[in-house]
Amino acid sequence: LYPQPNQFPVSKGQLLAVSGDTGVGPPHLHYELRDAAGRPFNPRLAGVEWPDNTRPVIRELLVTPNASRGTVNGGYTPVTLKVQHHGEGRYTATPITASGRIGVGADVIDPGNDGIKMGVHVLTLLQDTEEIFQVRHDYLSYDNIHNGAVAYHPFLLDAGRYLLLWRWPGNVAALYADTQNDGWFDVPDTPSELTLEAVDFWGNQAEVTIPIQPEHQSPLPAGEADSGTVSMACHGEYLSFTATFSAPEGRSPELLVESGDAIQMHVFRNVSDRIWMAAFKPERSGVYTLRVHHPSVEPFDETVYAVLRGGRKQALTVEDMQLKVMPDSPYGVMFVQILPASASSNSSMSQQGSAWCLWPEATPVDAQMELTLPVTDNVSNASQAGIYRKAGNSWRYVGGKRQGNRLTTAIRSFGTYAVLEDTLPPAISDISPSDGYHAKTRRPLVHATISDTGSGIAQYSIYANGRWLLASYDPDTNRIAWERDEDLPAGKQELVFRVTDNAGNTTTASRTVFIP
Repeated sequence: LYPQPNQFPVSKGQLLAVSGDTGVGPPHLHYELRDAAGRPFNPRLAGVEWPDNTRPVIRELLVTPNASRGTVNGGYTPVTLKVQHHGEGRYTATPITASGRIGVGADVIDPGNDGIKMGVHVLTLLQDTEEIFQVRHDYLSYDNIHNGAVAYHPFLLDAGRYLLLWRWPGNVAALYADTQNDGWFDVPDTPSELTLEAVDFWGNQAEVTIPIQPEHQSPLPAGEADSGTVSMACHGEYLSFTATFSAPEGRSPELLVESGDAIQMHVFRNVSDRIWMAAFKPERSGVYTLRVHHPSVEPFDETVYAVLRGGRKQALTVEDMQLKVMPDSPYGVMFVQILPASASSNSSMSQQGSAWCLWPEATPVDAQMELTLPVTDNVSNASQAGIYRKAGNSWRYVGGKRQGNRLTTAIRSFGTYAVLEDTLPPAISDISPSDGYHAKTRRPLVHATISDTGSGIAQYSIYANGRWLLASYDPDTNRIAWERDEDLPAGKQELVFRVTDNAGNTTTASRTVFIP
């Protein structure tokens, strides 16, 4: 809603809002300052001040290769670095070896005087005095706020929140708007050093140096192992392949990449005497079959879709499921594997048809994709069937628009999906007041706890003798409560609580109260 100017005049000293704890737990009052374009901006740019004389804290670093165009510590996987604090905001990182192009990320916070952990204002990556990349937290836009999914490395969130000092393709978030560089650093042939500066709004500063030694191919190990295995991992825009042998192995495996009639061979490099690695980044969209050949390695054969940003809309179909990827769904390169999945869970809902896993689960998605799954003939009530995403040992309702015998919904995350039938109504408990209660006021406390184990709460309401009452919902406590904004009529009142879930299942409960 955008009120007209002067529609709601505000005076100095007037009460604007009351602090509450709905939504995120701790009591808070949330407000934003916005510019003429409607963008929220850093309130300190408008002169809003609070004390802060503490330096930012650099907790850990991330160094990642640029696909097959770079290596870190001999391999193609991102490496996390411990840092040592020397006092006065000075840190040094664990030295690395590297070649080609590399990027840096940082797990960094800016503690306030009262212990609150804030985001750092400006992060700058430098070689000597030359700026390689900068992140500045001055503005954000709700039009692209989901780009935050690629501000931190999305494939390493289990290890830490590493704010990237390089631009993930397609990321147009405002915090990256002040730099034109891409952030990738070309490692020279001589020892070098990178410096990462973290500065808060008042100029409190911390910096960490990263010593880098140029990396060269290690000598080939001697030996022939009896056995070995290969694993594949996704790091965003590229895949890495790791061959691990039971003993020192001097023969390089070969990675064969087949797409249509074309076959490319990628040679592994030895990281140690038992570990060899290769990397693959596609140059065009398509279906790729990836095979690793070596006389001692177990058969390895995987097929993946690769979709590049800015291409055409593509429909990826496996049996009776379909995923439509929009031209701007990928951030750069998107890999997709569609695999049958085990759907065992603690859910009381019945699964209809197969469950499918979209791999890799950490894949960031820009423009929403379209997922379509079939509805089987076993569904007794079509409105109770929906698409769900696996969440631990349970399922989370996603949605689904019915089109004949199929359900279609928009998604922005990978994972395991299936069609489930929700036949269980919501629950209403802890109802107050009790039945037959004689109130002492015309505005008694009226509340109840509501819950749903399937598709989730869609609607709730409270009525008194058929008249709708204004009610609020607290998602932290799952409680609905009358706002007590008016007097109830005197005499006998029948209070009716009604709750409906997303599958259309409805539960009602009533209590009789007497109003003075």
